[in-house]
Amino acid sequence: MGSMRDGSGDEWFILFSSAGAAIKGFAHEKSAMSAVAREKTFTPSLQRGLALYPGMLTGFPDELAALLTEPAFSMEATTFLVWRLASAPAWQIGDVAWPSGDDPDGSEDLLALLSGDPEQYASWASEYFGSEVRADDVALVFAHRPLDEALLARLGSERTLEDLADDLAEIGYPAA
Repeated sequence: MGSMRDGSGDEWFILFSSAGAAIKGFAHEKSAMSAVAREKTFTPSLQRGLALYPGMLTGFPDELAALLTEPAFSMEATTFLVWRLASAPAWQIGDVAWPSGDDPDGSEDLLALLSGDPEQYASWASEYFGSEVRADDVALVFAHRPLDEALLARLGSERTLEDLADDLAEIGYPAA
């Protein structure tokens, strides 16, 4: 499982399994598909009587159903849902009648962090953290280069390698 919460209410979760992967996200203010942003003309979701955008679950595979029932994923807070079975040639979505506008579900904006582009990530991080993050430093992290105190400092970390030792060991990230 992987996740991102931006501290402002937007989030995404990715569930990986041998059957495939599913990504669920919530762009609470930027998406016309947020229950916050639309009228009560939708059908009930699977949990707590709250609603998902119509058609979002159409065709969702049983093999990935764990995503729908995992409490941490907050399915009622969903503006996009995409999935791909290991045997499928492409990612899929439900039968959604898209609202007008650019990026109506917020997925383009929220998933941009996963593009693998150091420039794009550095731009986002600089804005989000309010300090300059250099793309060449991000490229070092993306290339899995050993982390050292100098790189941590350039990235704006308030933590030291010693502080991060357990986390780095847990994810298998090399430290200098």
